[in-house]
Amino acid sequence: MALTLLTSINCKAQHLVGFQGYFGAANVNCDSVALNKIVSMEPTYGFGVGYKHLELRNMIGFQGELNYQYSGYSFKDESLYYTQHLKYLSVPLLAHVDFGKHAVKFTFSVGTYANFLIDRSRPETNMELTDSSCVSRIENGKYKTFTYGLTGQIGISFCSKVGVFTVHGRSYIGMSKMVDMGDISLFNYMSERVYCLGLSWMKPFGKGDPYYTKKEKVKKLEEVDPLEVETVPVQTDDSANDGTNLEDEAKPETNEPTKQDLDWEGDRYEDDAPATEEKSEPSESVEPQKD
Repeated sequence: MALTLLTSINCKAQHLVGFQGYFGAANVNCDSVALNKIVSMEPTYGFGVGYKHLELRNMIGFQGELNYQYSGYSFKDESLYYTQHLKYLSVPLLAHVDFGKHAVKFTFSVGTYANFLIDRSRPETNMELTDSSCVSRIENGKYKTFTYGLTGQIGISFCSKVGVFTVHGRSYIGMSKMVDMGDISLFNYMSERVYCLGLSWMKPFGKGDPYYTKKEKVKKLEEVDPLEVETVPVQTDDSANDGTNLEDEAKPETNEPTKQDLDWEGDRYEDDAPATEEKSEPSESVEPQKD
């Protein structure tokens, strides 16, 4: 049934690629109550590239990233401190859900991540690292080159012509040991915690469905009967200054005289004609001669 629903929806997958960066704070979670009381946050940041694949009219999909991450942790107890910085190659994989159809979308992602240890800096400390102390066991332990955990993200995306900008908050919760400390007499578990705020830019490519639709304003026009519409000639400034009428200019020029011209010419000819008097001559009657 689910397959039938997916195939019945006429949509094309959308692909996006881009960059992201984030900064925040990191610490660790231990199974030692004493260390958990003195654990402190350390600054963290990261940046990398990302890819997003969306289906079902750009509503759901998955997202993968490849990031460089600088994080760490510290223990501080009054004047004593111990600080350790770590560099990772982080690979998060998340299931992605988008809400919204227009230029502003809300995003929600959950998934997992894998961290590959690149480098470990020399710790900064003024503590006496005795063999019985917890910090000493961490220092002498073996850091694992591969760790994993869970991650989640919530954010808001702004779509524009140049791409999709997303502001998000994300957290990483380690589910594996960071350090192998050998025996389990004192404590044997320490995992990472990272909380960060990030910004990403992604550009859609391919022939998929548009990532967003523009919200157009529709104006209602009054229905007008075309038979009732009467066109009125528009009088320009030139015609108004000349005192001419557009209707007179629109008449074609003809050489035939009009009725008004003929009437005027007739009246002029009658007034100019000379007055003549008709004289009647008496007719002479001829009488026949008598023989």
